[in-house]
Amino acid sequence: MSTIDRLMDSKNRLVLPPEFRKTLFSKDAEGRLILTTIHSCVRGYALPDWEPYKEDLKSKMDSADLLERNFARQVWGGAEPMLADAQGRILLSKNLLRYAGINAAAVLVGLGDFFEIWQPERWEACQNMDFSHVGMKKSAPAALPARIRPARPGPRRR
Repeated sequence: MSTIDRLMDSKNRLVLPPEFRKTLFSKDAEGRLILTTIHSCVRGYALPDWEPYKEDLKSKMDSADLLERNFARQVWGGAEPMLADAQGRILLSKNLLRYAGINAAAVLVGLGDFFEIWQPERWEACQNMDFSHVGMKKSAPAALPARIRPARPGPRRR
């Protein structure tokens, strides 16, 4: 897991960092991966990791919800199979570049089972977000004083 700045070459290829290549090729000896559009960036999965992610996402989707259907269209409709070459380069299509707003410079962010490719200004904006409330949703009610804690549902009194 790391964050690395890269420049694309004239053919819109990015060289994956050595640790990204090692992870990718350990999961798929041929270097096959899926690149998709999500959260204003391009996300990359080694091919063996894509199917479980896709199935997990599908199992959580409500097909009657328009927002969720549009999210699925974005992720699955934006997915492109890719093959990293022997030098660890991946080709970014015009669709992926347009979606992520990437011109020449990119920031690659390793996130364990996948990586993301960001346009530098978008990545900086993401890093400048206020994260002070992350994780608070689960613990907030118990941390609030009793006088402002939400009422617990219980038996109705007559």
